[in-house]
Amino acid sequence: MTPLPHGVLPANPATLPLRWPPSAPTSLSSRRSPNAFRGHRQVGNLLEVALAAIDDITYTDQVAEGRTVALFYEASIGATRLYEAQRLRLDASGLINEITLYVRPLPALTLLMTRLGPELARRNGQPGMARLIPLASGMMHSMAKTGEMRVMPKVAPR
Repeated sequence: MTPLPHGVLPANPATLPLRWPPSAPTSLSSRRSPNAFRGHRQVGNLLEVALAAIDDITYTDQVAEGRTVALFYEASIGATRLYEAQRLRLDASGLINEITLYVRPLPALTLLMTRLGPELARRNGQPGMARLIPLASGMMHSMAKTGEMRVMPKVAPR
């Protein structure tokens, strides 16, 4: 497998050095959530919305062993830095059939929720949820950001 050159963002997942079908893998989940996106349509919608919300993606590392590949990138959502690891599981044909996401820090994850949630709800025909998600995730983002910026520095080693 050819590693990604440092700092290269594939504009289209089809340009990854993996056999990625344009219709997307069959499942995508986060280790923090029991909810998974399943099927090509759901995963494709999520990836499309996420790529529109996340800026300046720079892939930094790729590790592979057998049919498991890990991709790491740094990006931003507005002024907030985001770091993500993606565990890709390949099928016998080398196609991605499962992606698991790991996102940090928490304020970046909660901000990402405020950006992704409403559009995903609209695409799923849930306009009420599209209006509710920014309120609920906005409160979580506020708490996460306050904890990161104000609380944690007070307990850091001196």
